Amino acid sequence: MRIRRRKHIEERFHNVRGALISAPDEMPGRWRSLTNPPSRRLCLEIGCGMGGFLNKLTVREQDSLFVGVERNRDVLIRAMEKLLGLPNVRFISADAKGLSSWFSPGEIDALYLNFPDPWPHWKHASRRLTHCSFLTRYRSIMCVGGALHFKTDNAGLFRFTLSEMENCGFHILRADNALAEAVDNIPTEYETRYRERGQSIYYIHAECKGAF
Repeated sequence: MRIRRRKHIEERFHNVRGALISAPDEMPGRWRSLTNPPSRRLCLEIGCGMGGFLNKLTVREQDSLFVGVERNRDVLIRAMEKLLGLPNVRFISADAKGLSSWFSPGEIDALYLNFPDPWPHWKHASRRLTHCSFLTRYRSIMCVGGALHFKTDNAGLFRFTLSEMENCGFHILRADNALAEAVDNIPTEYETRYRERGQSIYYIHAECKGAF
């Protein structure tokens, strides 16, 4: 059964691999040229899951190029299958620690962090994707004034992220501890599930002040 399942996964990956960028050293500074005409903005979602959020975002901003980052190969394949054929989305299989090898300094216009693992124990704080060590990496590839959008259902992670962003070179434009289901809000799969349970959604919109 394992061999059959692995073969099935490999076949699915082969069918969608055109959407996957696999050579990081060739990409810094060249992302916008992947679309015709070249994209006006370059946007990144870290931990894109099965691609539901990106699917809606690519329709809204057709003049932007969106890059989905996902480490889980099975999940990544499902995301690529969902968005197969869309001209303004690409994927990379990468760790957030290594993003500087994929993008040039100041290249990213917007970055999305939707419902990352909260790592609730204080001993694991450095693993949180909004720890200052990660925020510093994001700043190195974001343009001055670039937008960082963050969502979580975890109040502790929300407070932690606010503090880290303020201390690591981001200007908080909006901090909402009860994000409404507004027309301009694009819900993720997790967000829809949490709302159905009556859970609050926490949201931060921050602006990058520039690299250190």
